[in-house]
Amino acid sequence: MPSPNHTSGSSAKKEQIKRLPKFRIPTSKGGMLAVWAVVLVLAIGAYGLAHHANSKPKYVNPVGLKETRNQFSTPTPQTAANVAKNQEQYDTELQGISDPGQQASIYDQKASSALDIKDYTNAMTYAKKAESLAPSSDTAYLVALVAQSSGDKATAKQYLQTAISRVDKSVPTNQRIIQSYQHMLQELK
Repeated sequence: MPSPNHTSGSSAKKEQIKRLPKFRIPTSKGGMLAVWAVVLVLAIGAYGLAHHANSKPKYVNPVGLKETRNQFSTPTPQTAANVAKNQEQYDTELQGISDPGQQASIYDQKASSALDIKDYTNAMTYAKKAESLAPSSDTAYLVALVAQSSGDKATAKQYLQTAISRVDKSVPTNQRIIQSYQHMLQELK
């Protein structure tokens, strides 16, 4: 027999519901203002979310790239005129720089630009200038790359070995760079 304090399941739920605080719509001016502010914020948020979900991303077309259906294709080939203009800009930049490392970086760009149009003579001149200003694995690799592109396997091998010797082997991620250089060396044999 149930105890006098025991209530059935459904009547217990009704009791619990009766004890809950009741929500009342605010009737004061400040309370209504707060309700409308919440409604407005929710509406603006819903509109913004819907607008963002339906909008297409806008892509900025970087110089030298062709845009195709919102995906970028390979860079457009450099022309001799574009490279000549770039070389002039690099020369202007060089005039105000006395730091050998920064100068080497600009000569690196000049070499890469010349290499783009297969101007191997100037590319090698600029790459070797970068190498003489601030020797590093990157500058040695650039000389090797220009040499390989021009067909000079002996110079390419020499500078690839130099590049490998200059890579900081204590950095674990540099192992891939070393492997890449070694693979390039094997292809030259």
